[in-house]
Amino acid sequence: MEKKGFTLIELLAVIAILALLGSIIIPIINKDISKSRETLYQQQIKNIESAARQYGASHLGELPTKSSDKKIEITLQTLIDGGYISDGIVNPKTRQKFPNSTPITISYQDGKLIYKVGE
Repeated sequence: MEKKGFTLIELLAVIAILALLGSIIIPIINKDISKSRETLYQQQIKNIESAARQYGASHLGELPTKSSDKKIEITLQTLIDGGYISDGIVNPKTRQKFPNSTPITISYQDGKLIYKVGE
């Protein structure tokens, strides 16, 4: 008599192999997703810093200088209102919109202007 189909042992072996492959592949995929979110986050921060540089270029008299230790703090809303950046920038890590009250600090260090977002 000819046998049709698989035996229970064969099916269990296939399921075990698939489960093993899944347990190896899923953490790798999650790590790649986390890396891509971090990369997108860093790109969003660079975009905000670039907008702050444009703001600084048009407000040169207000910026810190070598001889002063002052820091200027603006908000994301200031950049949006000035047309330097669009509203609704999303933080890829949290999948939430950056608050318009997010501070951007402009200071002078080591011979150049430093732009820090959110600190």
